[in-house]
Amino acid sequence: EAWSSCAPFEPGEQSFSALRALLNEAWVEDQIGFHKSSSRKYRIRDLRLAAAVFSFFAATIVVAVLHALRVGEGESIGALSWSDLHGVLALTLPAVGAAFAGIRAEREYERNAERYRQMRRQLQELQRRAENVESIGELQALAEEVELAMAQENRDWYWLMSFQDVQVKTA
Repeated sequence: EAWSSCAPFEPGEQSFSALRALLNEAWVEDQIGFHKSSSRKYRIRDLRLAAAVFSFFAATIVVAVLHALRVGEGESIGALSWSDLHGVLALTLPAVGAAFAGIRAEREYERNAERYRQMRRQLQELQRRAENVESIGELQALAEEVELAMAQENRDWYWLMSFQDVQVKTA
């Protein structure tokens, strides 16, 4: 009851500008930075795994060509002949490449990088709009939009992770 008897808060121009700056710098800008760095981190992880997959399959082709050309035939490296080495590499390199491809697919680095990038763009648009608001009502409505966007992203993450099996490693 005491709250309803209070006069509505109408900030002056200076406090309104400070409130708008607080929204933009302390809340939205921080979230933009988080999403930007997270997108970059996951994009780099995805590119590294893609490069590893490519490298292992390229190495497999090189080994197959060397084997077909009979490079090193009749020679050995210690107890292992070149022919045996070619055979071992022809079998293991694609398996290792496939393992990296599976890790890349399971971890969904590319998908996560894109999600973070899209959220960063959405927050940047909201930040741009916040710079142009002229009333406390507009600022409150925009703050609600920011909150809704972040809550939606959290719900999406929760939904996505609800399909992941959690496994606890034991010693």
